[in-house]
Amino acid sequence: CWEHQIAITQWAWNEFNAQSGTRKIAEKTRERLKKLIWLAAQDVRGWVAGHENYQRQELARLCGIKPDNWSHNYANYWREMCDIFKNLDTESLICTVKMRTQQKATFSRRDVAKIN
Repeated sequence: CWEHQIAITQWAWNEFNAQSGTRKIAEKTRERLKKLIWLAAQDVRGWVAGHENYQRQELARLCGIKPDNWSHNYANYWREMCDIFKNLDTESLICTVKMRTQQKATFSRRDVAKIN
């Protein structure tokens, strides 16, 4: 659902900003990074599904920058963004497993009604 994609991407952007702390990022770079957060979400989703990931040259082209600029100024940001989504995915899976385990335990303890 589109609203969920927006919410997840906004959360990831806020997380990225929190992790960046007081690090200075030029406004032009920040605007490109806002676009990258969407691509990072798509890339990690593809990675989870076993699809090919974006290549450096393609990412540079999509951001309107030269490949060497990508390597020097954006590659580390990209890795940080992808890590945020990978951690979210891992935490979600762990939460799901715990919840499912609790459900199984609850249902296995139910008393079966006896029929007279």
